[in-house]
Amino acid sequence: MGELWGSIVSFFKSVGAFLKAYDMDAFLELLRHFNWREAFSNPMVWLIGLPLIGFLVFKRMYRVIILLITTVAFMLLAQKTLSPPGQSMPLDDLVLFLVGSAGLLGVNVYFFFIRSD
Repeated sequence: MGELWGSIVSFFKSVGAFLKAYDMDAFLELLRHFNWREAFSNPMVWLIGLPLIGFLVFKRMYRVIILLITTVAFMLLAQKTLSPPGQSMPLDDLVLFLVGSAGLLGVNVYFFFIRSD
């Protein structure tokens, strides 16, 4: 029992260290410098992504597909609108971020809670 408890504690310590290293500022900085063209020109993305999407369509896991699409859309929205740390955010970008986030949240709420299959 003590060995199991030790492994659980070490797992949460490693999760804590990961979260300290990649706080929100570091995540947003990583997102700001993410190159979509380079990612989609990588053959490994296509070798993993196409069979995964094919499997999800074959198994009719449309909610997972919607979740993946809205996650990518949120990443694009955050990359386009959020300012670097220490700079103020223009009102146009703030409104675009809030409206886009509300729209994505609405799509997820509709497909996950309101619409029944």
